[in-house]
Amino acid sequence: LFSSTLKIIRHKPLTIFFDTKQQSYRRQVAMEIPTVSVAVCVLLLSLVGCSFSATTVFHDDFNGGNIDGNKWKHDKKTSGLGFEMYTPEHQNSYVRNGQLFICPTFTEDRFGADRFAHGSLDARELWGACDPNWGGDSCHTQGHKNRPIMSATLRSKTHIKYGRVEVRAKLPIGDWIWPGIWMMPTEPGHYGGWPKSGEIDMLETAGNLNLHHPNGRSLGVDMDQAHIHYGNARTGDGHARHEGQ
Repeated sequence: LFSSTLKIIRHKPLTIFFDTKQQSYRRQVAMEIPTVSVAVCVLLLSLVGCSFSATTVFHDDFNGGNIDGNKWKHDKKTSGLGFEMYTPEHQNSYVRNGQLFICPTFTEDRFGADRFAHGSLDARELWGACDPNWGGDSCHTQGHKNRPIMSATLRSKTHIKYGRVEVRAKLPIGDWIWPGIWMMPTEPGHYGGWPKSGEIDMLETAGNLNLHHPNGRSLGVDMDQAHIHYGNARTGDGHARHEGQ
């Protein structure tokens, strides 16, 4: 059984300006937050003529004014993938005018320079709960281990075993932004540690306009990737990968 995970999502196109800190100054970088509407369909097999019919079991067009807690669950962790933490805080994910926004912000702006540099951040103290990573401590960080960026991950509460997932998305532009649309196992340890219980990455891409492999191949916004993770190891036969431009 899998649930869908959308890391950076929004319903309609918008171009915003996002401040990035570098030493003692800020610079503005144009960034487009992706457009996403989601529908998950379970395909039911009809015995008559062996034809397929589809029933929609999950759909969200973000017109309710708020993130629907009956449909979505926020990850809560102070240590996520890369240099961000995942929060349920309003400035990192909210609905406005029928649009879902997920926006990265600076940890220092939220907690102050001294606490960011020297203090501790505990997910359970901040948000009442923590969603541990598959290895490592994602619930508490301190000092130089504090993540500089706060963002959000939303997980659907609808689970499917067989079916079709449809996503429409406009992906963001901005250095080191990494949007992802994943299908994750509802029981991560059912068959053992990652990736034994599986993972389907429907889409991943980087927001960089100018990012290339040493061999010249693009790794930026004009390249998308999809993966299926399974088996015992991170490399080898346990992984399937597709890339497109």
